[in-house]
Amino acid sequence: MQLLEIKSEDKLWAIQEVGQYFIKRGYKIIDIDVLRPWGFYFYFDRQQTKKFVDEFFAGVELKGIDTKLPLQPKVLVFEQGKRLSWQYHGRRAEIWRCITRNCWVMTSDTDMQSSPRTIKFGEVVNSTAGMRHRAGSTDGWGAVAEIWQHTDPSNPSNEEDVVRLQDDYGRK
Repeated sequence: MQLLEIKSEDKLWAIQEVGQYFIKRGYKIIDIDVLRPWGFYFYFDRQQTKKFVDEFFAGVELKGIDTKLPLQPKVLVFEQGKRLSWQYHGRRAEIWRCITRNCWVMTSDTDMQSSPRTIKFGEVVNSTAGMRHRAGSTDGWGAVAEIWQHTDPSNPSNEEDVVRLQDDYGRK
């Protein structure tokens, strides 16, 4: 895994930098959401899940992940000083691995927000279905590679599978 360094302060240029980082590694980007108030994300072709896991999660114990169920490779990119909502998912587990110099995360089994903790390049965060979590960046752009596991095969998770407990941007 190679460090992702995002040099541009401009969001559109940062999107291009991150896109090129993955395209040069042979990834097929199947969806990009640039309208997130905290930054943006990329989804990758599920056919490349093994490649993604081998590159970004080599040597990582995939706690709480049943690799027999569908997995979705994704990357989240946080703009400096911005953060995700305090949230949880009902139908998916997630594993994040920091791919920039650092990010910060909060996790909890309850609705009470924990103190943020810094995660550095290569560190991993496991989030089971229902676990509360939030992440962001305070030092330039931050990014995490993410493996999403659909925990209910009869009702796969999607971007609507989010319960926001607190949101800086007024989203429900």
